[in-house]
Amino acid sequence: MKTIGILGGMGPFASITFYRSVIDISGFRHGAVRNDDYPHMLISNLPVPDLIASRESEDIAVRMVEEEVHRLASAGADFLVLTCNTMHLYLDRFRRASSVRILSMVDAVVEVILRDGRRKVGILGSATSIQSGLYAKPLIDVGVRCLDPSSAERDLLSALIMNNIAGNVLRQEERAVYAIIDRLRERGAEAIILGCTELPLVLEGGRCSLPVYDSLRLLAEAACREIYGDK
Repeated sequence: MKTIGILGGMGPFASITFYRSVIDISGFRHGAVRNDDYPHMLISNLPVPDLIASRESEDIAVRMVEEEVHRLASAGADFLVLTCNTMHLYLDRFRRASSVRILSMVDAVVEVILRDGRRKVGILGSATSIQSGLYAKPLIDVGVRCLDPSSAERDLLSALIMNNIAGNVLRQEERAVYAIIDRLRERGAEAIILGCTELPLVLEGGRCSLPVYDSLRLLAEAACREIYGDK
């Protein structure tokens, strides 16, 4: 069984959710019932500067992640995951930093959207990830139209993400996210990508007017396929 290296801490609550998702999927889909049925996980909680609203601290954050990639590889990880969407902007650079395979959260989402035959999707995420086209570029390349929130809506999402990292999401902010989703549906979105790993924590248990692609959960499913083989 392969050892997974989890490069988390961006933010920490999302990293906890990823760890729990891997445990859940190991039991439900791969029959894990005893301690030695579950995968070996190396978890790094790396407190990098936030890149949610801007890329001002980009160089520092990327160098920190590059160094941590080396540490996890040296510790025995067979492959790595990044539990932060925004950090996937630098995935090629991280892959060049080590020979250990790094799974792509973006690829995991795009693959499922194509499998489901979606032709137009709305994207929620940090201002940095949306403005950079993190999901829009690969989706447009395969013929899927992408709808982004307005500038004001992006600012609201960034504030909400920061509040969630601080463990302080307000109910009115949660309602505002559902309102953004409703407006994307009115513009023709067939489904929504939660393109920030904090957003599933905000919307957990709520009612959404569209099917949702949870990037964190889809990465956990891809990681379990890598750990157990393609079952």
